[in-house]
Amino acid sequence: MSPDRVLIHKMMLGGGFGRRGIFQDFVRQAVLIAKAVGQPVKLVWTREEDIRHDFYRPVAMARMIAGLDANGMPIA
Repeated sequence: MSPDRVLIHKMMLGGGFGRRGIFQDFVRQAVLIAKAVGQPVKLVWTREEDIRHDFYRPVAMARMIAGLDANGMPIA
C-alpha cells in the first residue's frame, strides 16, 4: 500500500507512560489486523496490555525550586 493511502491518528496525551515515543509497536498489530479484515480498524489496548508491552526506561528524577506570589502563581 502506498504511504499516501495511510492515515494514522496518534494520540498525544499526558499519562501515555512512554507510549508516545519513536517506536510505535502497536502500529504493526493494527496494520496486520486491518489487512486481515480488509478495512480500517481502531486498535485499543487495555491498560494491562499496554503495561505488558511497555519499554522500560531508567529511573529519572527532576527537582524544581520555585518562588510563588501571594496568589500561588510562580514568579521565580
